[in-house]
Amino acid sequence: MIFNSELDAITINKIEEFEIEETTATDNEKAIIFCNVVTTSLNHDQGEVVRINLKPCFVSDGVITRVRKTVSFYQAPSEPLNENSKKFIDFSLEEKKGSNINWDLVKNLFSKADLIVSHNSSFTRPWVDKNIGPNEFTWGCTVENINWNDLGFPARNLETLSVFSGFFYNFRSSKNCLDAVLSCLHVNKTLSELVSNSLSPDIQVFAANSPRGSNHLLKERRYRWNPELVCWWKPVSNNEEAEVEKQWITDNLPGSEPQIFEVDSKFRFTR
Repeated sequence: MIFNSELDAITINKIEEFEIEETTATDNEKAIIFCNVVTTSLNHDQGEVVRINLKPCFVSDGVITRVRKTVSFYQAPSEPLNENSKKFIDFSLEEKKGSNINWDLVKNLFSKADLIVSHNSSFTRPWVDKNIGPNEFTWGCTVENINWNDLGFPARNLETLSVFSGFFYNFRSSKNCLDAVLSCLHVNKTLSELVSNSLSPDIQVFAANSPRGSNHLLKERRYRWNPELVCWWKPVSNNEEAEVEKQWITDNLPGSEPQIFEVDSKFRFTR
């Protein structure tokens, strides 16, 4: 982050496309595909994907060694869009009339990557899974898998991360959004954290059988309610944090049974 409250002014520059000077490939190099989608709705059960952008790159020891041009695939909407749906579109519907996304090709490209990354994978992955079917691709998320707060950022949305990293971009272009994501990672040297957290299993702590009167305590400690399991739970970063939560449940929630689960990263961001 370049912002310094003691400065009177700073200069930020516009970026168009993320580019780096390529370096020699190494044995531990990982292939990552950065991905985002343009949809006709915020609800993946009701709308459809009309554009998907893929930007392959290669990472070694937390450094981007090679990056490829963004590839975009388009899908003509199956029915006329209302004005509300059109506001999500960042390309000419007329020019892409008759286009179809080859989801088999997308799935094949994903199969060659070690990791798929989106800035908001909780939104993106359900849309992708809806079209490619069941899969075990590992997804990472530049919102969830990097602790931007510890780096001093006031928010995790891409616009804020970009400006506080010293640049701005055309936020109406989904293609430029991918370049902004890569630029944020590169400038703030957060690729190692992203890859490590994305490939590690999720650790979740459950407060099974917690007394009804303890809901306010759980909320204050940032536990979430799972209506399907009828239980309060909380994601943690590592086993040490899990043990702290386990002890807190034991000390503060009489009759509650603390349970710790590891969830394979391949099932992250699914619905």
